[in-house]
Amino acid sequence: MKKNLLSISLLGFTVIQAFAQTYISGNVSGTWNLAGSPYVIIANDTVPDGQTLVIDAGVTVKFALGVNMYVAGTLTANGNATDSIRLTTAEPSPTPGQWGAINFSSDINRPLSVLQYVILQYGGANYNPVLQSFMNTHLEHSLIEHNATGIILYAGGDESEIALKHCLIRYNDNYGLIGRSLTVYDVEFISNTGLYAGIAGSHTTFRNCLFSQNSPMAYILFDSNTHTSFINCLIENNTAGVGSCYVDDTLNVDSCIIRGNSGPGINGNAIYNKGTLLVTHCVIYNNTGDGITNPDHGSVIERNTIDGNAGGITNIESNSSMILRNNIISNNTGSGFQTVVSTAPQLKFNNVYNNVPDFSGFSVFYGDTTLSTNNNGVPSDLYKNIRRNPWYVNSSSGDYHLQVNSPCIDAGDLTLSDPDGSISDIGAFYFPLPVQVNENNSENTFSLFPNPFSTQTILQTDKVFTNAILTLYNSLGQQVKQIKNISGQTITLFRDNLTSGLYFLRLTQDNKVITTDKLIISD
Repeated sequence: MKKNLLSISLLGFTVIQAFAQTYISGNVSGTWNLAGSPYVIIANDTVPDGQTLVIDAGVTVKFALGVNMYVAGTLTANGNATDSIRLTTAEPSPTPGQWGAINFSSDINRPLSVLQYVILQYGGANYNPVLQSFMNTHLEHSLIEHNATGIILYAGGDESEIALKHCLIRYNDNYGLIGRSLTVYDVEFISNTGLYAGIAGSHTTFRNCLFSQNSPMAYILFDSNTHTSFINCLIENNTAGVGSCYVDDTLNVDSCIIRGNSGPGINGNAIYNKGTLLVTHCVIYNNTGDGITNPDHGSVIERNTIDGNAGGITNIESNSSMILRNNIISNNTGSGFQTVVSTAPQLKFNNVYNNVPDFSGFSVFYGDTTLSTNNNGVPSDLYKNIRRNPWYVNSSSGDYHLQVNSPCIDAGDLTLSDPDGSISDIGAFYFPLPVQVNENNSENTFSLFPNPFSTQTILQTDKVFTNAILTLYNSLGQQVKQIKNISGQTITLFRDNLTSGLYFLRLTQDNKVITTDKLIISD
């Protein structure tokens, strides 16, 4: 999932070195511009309360060994896509942790500081965070790399505030990010050691983010009463996926792809106690560990596809307060569903297929498909669980959509419905009913292929439409693309500059909705 961040790798960070060199210490304010660059901070300096320091695009700021900047006033870093600002070490041979940190005052009256297109590197001396702010600081389009310790960023209690966006955080020791009460949007976390949602009471949301090659986990809830959400994220190739630590933690994972991790995809008991897992519309596949492990009381795990892992959903330790339904658990080398308690929760409307075994620790009535049939007439156990090949479109390429003949279609919980109004399907992706427009007793059927796609996809119908409008929305419900005046039977939808992720498509004609569908853009 490469992010179009004005991507760090694509940002083309360019730092113009001037011939001047300005030495700095003590109180600072005003403007640092190219004429004085590089600015060398030789002793701790402070932006005093009520004053502002502006750093212009292209400026380099070098910090001597162990030196810090303290911001009681306002710090504004005005880099841009072609001319970034570099905050780095003054040492000729850079290594992580040579200089200290940028510490922002926790005064609730401190004005907002915004840092844009900044490269922040080789800081974090004595394993202190290279940047620490408890409120009123935004970091955008920036690169945080090669620090002994990453950043601490809190949004002062409002998790709706997007305080960190369009950034790349990579190659940091100790941790890449400790976040509290903020929204992190479109950020890549790569090869960091430790990523945490810290401090009790934290509510942090990650949207459209990538977590790759991090250890010991992609991200971990590391304090009690912590609620963290991952929405439309790609979590891949980490030592382990995401997890919680305490019994009163809540880990919400929605519409994510979790794959190729060396440990479990989602762990409700990463260190101390089991927390509550809310997992829906996720595809969890090809992890060396279990897909989901250690869910506890109050967990809701529904509408997921869990395939090709060491196990499906394991170490289930709860009772009827847990909801486990509408999941496809398939082709895992260990147990599909496995419990460690005698009063196990009820499993219903799942497709449990080709696991070793499908059920472990549950009543013998689970999985006995001679006892009943489901709403489609397919043999099922008493709880409407079936054991059939789900017929994925192409699981070897990561496409876990359902083929038209899948037994999972309309086989889910009858109290749930899919976006097209039909009975819920089993699995992460629903199979949309063909939209039919009756005219002269003929039917109009639509198809979208390929889906997922990386460059382009084709929407095709067997009947001509005229002056139709195709609109694409992101996972936040925001319109990101629209094609008007479409006529014919085929629409080619090009990716253009859209980032990887989940999108929603709507085709209208004469102010009437003809069809809607989900589509996924992948790299």
